Amino acid sequence: MISRRIDSNSSYMKRWMPDRIVPIILGLILFLTVKCDDDENQSSASQTSDPCKTMSMMTVHCIANSPENEAFVNPAKIKLSWIATTPNPAYTVFLGISTDNLIEISKQSATTYVLTNLNLNTTYYWKVNAVNSCNYSCSTGGSFTTVPDTNLPFVITTPALTHTYSPPRLGGNVKYNGLSDISDRGICISLSSNPEITGTKYHIDKGIGLFSDLIPGLIPGTIYFVKAFATNNSGTSFGNEISFTTGMSSDYQSVKDIDGNIYYTVKIGDQTWLSENLRSTRFNDGTAIPNVIYEWNAITTPGYCWYNHNSGFKTTYGALYNFYTVDIESNGRKNVCPSGWHVPSKEEYSALINYLGGEAVAGIKLKEKGETYWAKNSPTTGDNSSGFSALPGGLRYNQLNSSYQQFYYIGQNAFWWSSTGMPNAYSMETGFNQSYAYINAIHDKKTGLAVRCIKDTR
Repeated sequence: MISRRIDSNSSYMKRWMPDRIVPIILGLILFLTVKCDDDENQSSASQTSDPCKTMSMMTVHCIANSPENEAFVNPAKIKLSWIATTPNPAYTVFLGISTDNLIEISKQSATTYVLTNLNLNTTYYWKVNAVNSCNYSCSTGGSFTTVPDTNLPFVITTPALTHTYSPPRLGGNVKYNGLSDISDRGICISLSSNPEITGTKYHIDKGIGLFSDLIPGLIPGTIYFVKAFATNNSGTSFGNEISFTTGMSSDYQSVKDIDGNIYYTVKIGDQTWLSENLRSTRFNDGTAIPNVIYEWNAITTPGYCWYNHNSGFKTTYGALYNFYTVDIESNGRKNVCPSGWHVPSKEEYSALINYLGGEAVAGIKLKEKGETYWAKNSPTTGDNSSGFSALPGGLRYNQLNSSYQQFYYIGQNAFWWSSTGMPNAYSMETGFNQSYAYINAIHDKKTGLAVRCIKDTR
């Protein structure tokens, strides 16, 4: 059968219908069209007038603010806080020492709840349910652990990270500083258990948070026992005991900078690299590099800082430098690296990435093993098969119209300056959620990035 389009002006229509029928049909079609449009508009208006059909009521998200999940806290006063992305929700707060037995402790409209006088040395779990007037809901929460002694620091011992070309990385994490600042922290290491009694104490630095160092002089293929320690005005506390077996070599190559810092080296292909970020505060001719706190966005001359102005990050992550520190064309042809070493060019970073299999996989081979220092994201956890031992030291942004600059991405991203600066400065980068390592153009030369030195080839 052949179908034909019926057109009111066609000879087909005129031949089979009287002239007076045509206007009636066209009028009926117009009436039905207008009525359908009106019905749709009324339906739309009805939906719009119902607040429970709006996205602001239907979309409900809950986000826990504090305490940080798995934090260690003083039990005397703990402030739970959260947010919910919906108008005027009602909150129900739950608390317990088991996720299977949470007890309701409050119904409220406020987004905070203060807990007091909890038990010492106990892990608590909390949850908040939020429900709005249209009965859409969400929940959030987390866990925290109260410290065993409110006066002393609370420190945990981090897993040992062994390497082929450098000594093992040992350290800890000060989760709670007690009633005064941390004046000393480090590790105790021994060939037998209870290393705080039987072993050697290594002082690393001071402050709260993660800390580590590469510990030389250990016997190859040997089991060692380690505890981290932290000291404040009230005394010293020790972390949990761990044990590990050293690698089969202790013949590590190293170099010293002008400040006396020792760096271990690693050969990757035809290149030889430091396996740690630079932490020198002077050029290798002895000229001081200014430690810049407030004027970071105002200078176009060399400057360095520690992340968040905290020298406790020095040993683990190294310093952050602006581009003018590494650019020999603007710094008077001075070299921030140890003698016989230099800041790598964009091309030298590209050669490293290509040797490691290209951008798509180089990040995994560059990053330090495990999730102690890198944010948790197991699909892209590093294996450090290159020996480069990259750690996520973050960066310092140059924020205009601000006298105090901001620091970002520690624990998440690693950035290293290249010496290539025309027309843009370039860096090599990798991240916690990336298998990639790549070269990036940095338009703002006042950005603070780490430096990883490469050995001269002549």
